[in-house]
Amino acid sequence: WESGEGLGTFLTPEEIVGPMVEMALTALSSTLVERIGGGTTDFLFGDTCGGTGRFVYYLARSLEQMGISRDRIEGGARLFDQSSMAVDFARLNFYFEGLKPSFTSVSDSLTSPDVTDLKGRFATLATNPPFGIGKYRWSKHLACTIPPEVLKSIGMGNEGNTADPALLFLFRNLDLLVDGGVLAIVLPDGLLHATDFVQTMRSYEQATQSCIE
Repeated sequence: WESGEGLGTFLTPEEIVGPMVEMALTALSSTLVERIGGGTTDFLFGDTCGGTGRFVYYLARSLEQMGISRDRIEGGARLFDQSSMAVDFARLNFYFEGLKPSFTSVSDSLTSPDVTDLKGRFATLATNPPFGIGKYRWSKHLACTIPPEVLKSIGMGNEGNTADPALLFLFRNLDLLVDGGVLAIVLPDGLLHATDFVQTMRSYEQATQSCIE
């Protein structure tokens, strides 16, 4: 759907959304869960390729079942997508529940300042990013949001280079997590089984001085 906006949108089935969210929240420490909310020092949860909000909605519902108040869920939920129509649908899904979270339409979640401003704020993210070999081109804006060393490790160090956006979204989302945060992400088998995938992850750890488990 959404051929009018030139986008190919595929809704993630609930059979995938539910187990992914449950696994992410099981791996998330209770300390981080308890700090989810809308304050400037609180943690967030959400989706950077949010579509109509299935992941965020399931996260919100699950967090409420874990004892997080609706006010904190409303304040802590974030969703970004380049489709204004999808973001509106996501808002409606929450409005029907009496919640008005902060969902934003952006031109590109990989480079948007609105997303960058939340670096290190997310306790958990769940997402199904766009994918396709060579579908995303290098830009100066991208080099400002993903470490240049990491881009070079995937052959994307200069103008004209391309990469699978799913791999770029993996790094983008990891960068948004707090220490101990959890990411649930759909990735193509071809990307995960590539011979240089492990080395690419090591390049990210070295560039960010982080440890991915």
